[in-house]
Amino acid sequence: MAGSVTSFICLTFHSFGGVFLSHCDYDPKDYNISNQFYAELIQFWVEFRRHSSIIGRDLAGDIPSADTVPESYLISSNATFSCKSCSSNEVQKLLEKLKTKKASGLDNLPSKMLKTAVGFLALSLAFLFNQSISAGIVPTEWKLARVTPIFKKGERQDVNSYRPISIIRAVAKVFERIFYDQFVKYLNDNDLLVNCQSGFRSLHSTLTSLLEASNN
Repeated sequence: MAGSVTSFICLTFHSFGGVFLSHCDYDPKDYNISNQFYAELIQFWVEFRRHSSIIGRDLAGDIPSADTVPESYLISSNATFSCKSCSSNEVQKLLEKLKTKKASGLDNLPSKMLKTAVGFLALSLAFLFNQSISAGIVPTEWKLARVTPIFKKGERQDVNSYRPISIIRAVAKVFERIFYDQFVKYLNDNDLLVNCQSGFRSLHSTLTSLLEASNN
C-alpha cells in the first residue's frame, strides 16, 4: 500500500490545492480511494511536513563548529543598500521572460496568461510593487508556496527519499527578481563578493568553485 500511496501523492497534492491541512475535510470517496489509502496519505503528509520543517535544523547541527566567525569573511564597505522603485518597462521585460511551461503557484495563474496580458498588467503591477517597496511590506500571499515532494532515491515510503520543491506565484517571482537584480548590482558595484563565492552568481558554477579551491 505504501508504494501506491507515494505514486498517487503528487496528483492528490495538486488536487488539494498544494496545501495540506491537518483538519482536511475532503471525502476520500470523491477521489475513488479507500479509507485506508486516505489515512496513509494523510499520515505521509504529516510526516513529510514535520520532516521538512526540521531538516534544516538537523543538517545545521551536523556542521562542525569553527573558531572563525562568518562575519570575518565579509568585505568592509561604507556603501548601503536600499531597494529602488521599478518602472513598468522593467516589469514588462520580466513578465516577458517568464517560462510558460512552469507550474503555477497557489493562485493558479499560469505564466502564459500573464505574458499574454503583459501590456495591460505591467503598469498596475509596477504600482503594486512600488507600494510594497515604499511600505517595506511583502504581501503574505506572495510568500506562500505550493510544495511538492519529488522522489530522489531509496524507499518510496521514506520521507528522506523526497526533495521538497516550492513553487511560488508568478507575480511573486517577478517581484523577487526586481530585488535580486538590484541587490546583485549593489554587491558587484561595491566589490563585496569574494572570488571564492561561486554559488548563485552569473558565469560561476561548481567548476569555478573547484578551480578556486584547487588553485589555492
